[in-house]
Amino acid sequence: MREAKLLGSTAALERFDAYPGRGVTQDRIDRLATCEWIDYGKDLIIVGATGTGKSFLAQALAVAACRKKLTARYFRLNDLANDFDAAAEHPQARKQLLADLQAPALVVIDDFLATDVSAHALNQVFNLLVGREHASTVIASQHEPDYWYDVFSEAALADAVMSRLANHGSKLTLTGEDMRTRDDIKQERMAPTTPTRLRQPRKP
Repeated sequence: MREAKLLGSTAALERFDAYPGRGVTQDRIDRLATCEWIDYGKDLIIVGATGTGKSFLAQALAVAACRKKLTARYFRLNDLANDFDAAAEHPQARKQLLADLQAPALVVIDDFLATDVSAHALNQVFNLLVGREHASTVIASQHEPDYWYDVFSEAALADAVMSRLANHGSKLTLTGEDMRTRDDIKQERMAPTTPTRLRQPRKP
């Protein structure tokens, strides 16, 4: 969990409330929890409006991988882009960063294209996806994949990214209410921190 950058996260698949109309069934969540899709190197795109639980689900998938003793890494795209930009002028550091990101069984990239990032960073994300051809990557975004074509500076690059994800994975579109407005979840966030073994948090 520490290496995955999720130490202290409360996200867990058993806490994900797959109620009717949310765009994902409990059976699908249960199948994701087995992590067999990671064993087969499948990718997953999670799309949904703000507050529908994309980040929670993305983190929960990485937590599930850790529980299965699989290596995982969780990043928000903006933070990952900053790492790539910092290594832009240092070829060896850039090469090492890509190598480190290609190694885990699962890499999660959250808030994909939620903010502007450099063309260099996007190119490195593409290189990362290419290098992870036989390993699983989760991308969580507010934007449908068709929007990505308008962001990548080269159409061929967008085509390659889309082809990579389409051929090796699937997509979940989360719908329903803004979870951040639910009173039970707001109360949970305001509650004093208690030991994990005593906590029984509600499902977001």
